[in-house]
Amino acid sequence: AGQYANIGTTSGTAPDSTVVTDQDPSHYHADVPQGDQCDTSGKPVILTMTYTGDQNPTSHTQDAGKVVITGLTGNATPVHIIATNKSDPNSRKAKIWFDGTVALGETFNIDAKALGRDRLSSKTFVLVYDGTTLLQSINFHTSCSQPLSIGDQFGSAQLTVYAGQADLGLTKKHKKKGHH
Repeated sequence: AGQYANIGTTSGTAPDSTVVTDQDPSHYHADVPQGDQCDTSGKPVILTMTYTGDQNPTSHTQDAGKVVITGLTGNATPVHIIATNKSDPNSRKAKIWFDGTVALGETFNIDAKALGRDRLSSKTFVLVYDGTTLLQSINFHTSCSQPLSIGDQFGSAQLTVYAGQADLGLTKKHKKKGHH
């Protein structure tokens, strides 16, 4: 379960010059969604990823043969990340889901809605650059033919938030007939 503690402190001066201070704690407890998000949220529309560099080993719920990761980032920061549906982001058929600068520990959104689409393509490529030098290429499945679970670590990118079609009111939940 996720948890954070936030304590707000306030102080004021009473008319008799007495200083009054009070602290107000706020706590939030939430369960991290478990299992394949395709089953509960439908096909992915927006995936929030955290750039973790090489700090975490690759660990995910997809078939090992369906994920291809080449290169290491050396924990470079900041990096230029491009997320697309093609191995070559310059292809005329490439849809660029994200293109921006990300620092170590920051998040980025692989976002189909940004291009007016109702879901991501079947494969997603995350390309991590230091300047113009490609450090890491990540290819994983985003069609629900393979599971997607919160915490999945694909190379230097960790899935932290999943927004599917059902979450966004775009369609019914995806019913899998089995993994391909």
